[in-house]
Amino acid sequence: MNQSTIAAKLLTLFASGGTFEDIVAGLPIFETQIESAFDWMKVVGRCSATEIAERAAQLRDLFERKSQAMERRDFGLAAKIRAEECAFFESFRLEAPTGDTWHAVLHVGVDEQMRHLSAFLYDTNAA
Repeated sequence: MNQSTIAAKLLTLFASGGTFEDIVAGLPIFETQIESAFDWMKVVGRCSATEIAERAAQLRDLFERKSQAMERRDFGLAAKIRAEECAFFESFRLEAPTGDTWHAVLHVGVDEQMRHLSAFLYDTNAA
């Protein structure tokens, strides 16, 4: 199981307002994989569960600030914020976020993201 891929999806869910408890309650069949990825995040990010939630809120703020900078055509600020986003993901040993990540956090609901996570975990387990 690819812990980093699951962790990236969890971070996206957290930044969108989802909680660990809600995700596990909504996807109980995948509880072991979700808990394992969450524990992996705590180890590589060197932080507690509470700190992960706080950092996910900061990620949402970064995405919102970058979106506003782009709307104002302040590309210098947008580039600076993009560097902060990349550093955020690197702090968890994750690849830089894509436009899909930004879109999911700002425009896709938690329920839909949980369906995508469920499908991903199902496909991963079936392989």
